[in-house]
Amino acid sequence: MSEPSTGLRDPRAVVNAARAIVAALVLGVLVLMALSGLLPRAEGVEFLVVPAAIIGAVSPVIGYRAYHYLRERIPARASPQQRMRTFLRANILAMGITEGAALAGVIVHALTGSLLALLGAGMHVLLAGALWPSPEKLDAFVEGRQGVDRAG
Repeated sequence: MSEPSTGLRDPRAVVNAARAIVAALVLGVLVLMALSGLLPRAEGVEFLVVPAAIIGAVSPVIGYRAYHYLRERIPARASPQQRMRTFLRANILAMGITEGAALAGVIVHALTGSLLALLGAGMHVLLAGALWPSPEKLDAFVEGRQGVDRAG
């Protein structure tokens, strides 16, 4: 039985899929942030602001490191399709880590009105910009090159 076609043979399709995923993960946070202003504030939950801010500041470091961890662990014999799948996984993992912290911060902001709680949302958007999928970054995964994130 043959393997179903997943579009992972076309690098443009892989980059476009990764971009769509990253954009959706960012837009979900931004939509919730816009809606959070409509919610009533809660009393006695201000203690959540500092933990939300800390998690928001730390999660991009973890997400960025996870992205590079997956890239560095691609086996030397991996096929281009396996490398492209890893590219997708790395983007999903990095952005998923920061999305959780961003959503937690948005919820704390909704409850308290504290702008500090939105640190994670801002960092989530910054990480999306830093890791924004590009043909050059995909090429780095496929060819096993390092250091493209600064130029790509």
